[in-house]
Amino acid sequence: MPWKDETRRRQKDVNYYYTHQEQKIANAARWNREHPERVRKTMKKWRSAHADDVKRRNMDFQPRSREMHKIFRHEAIVALGAKCIRCGFDDERALQFNHISGDGYKERETIGKNYKTWLKSIAAGKRPDIELTCANCNMIHARENGFYNRARIKP
Repeated sequence: MPWKDETRRRQKDVNYYYTHQEQKIANAARWNREHPERVRKTMKKWRSAHADDVKRRNMDFQPRSREMHKIFRHEAIVALGAKCIRCGFDDERALQFNHISGDGYKERETIGKNYKTWLKSIAAGKRPDIELTCANCNMIHARENGFYNRARIKP
């Protein structure tokens, strides 16, 4: 039986949608977890059919991501004094974050894609184990303290 009042029907549909929205999302997430191979296959098919859209989205995202990286890095450098603590060199292009204890290689393995969050924590002053050095002083610090003699790095 068709609705006599079309606006009332639309309002009922909208109300139903909003009252069951969380349940629909949960059901979809569960289905995606239970059928990962079908999700991958569907996404692969969609990406190949919409290759231009995917490429355009990636190209739109990359410049913003690079700019945000530059901003977060600059904020972290400023928070640490904007110059090398050993020699006073102040060109940002050559300044590096030095792990005082020499365990930076361990942290880099765990950081992964959270590099921007790591930079934010430095800018907020939550990392007393990090100091700012230029590339030369960072290498000198590593050699003096024996951090450079690991098997993965050849002198």
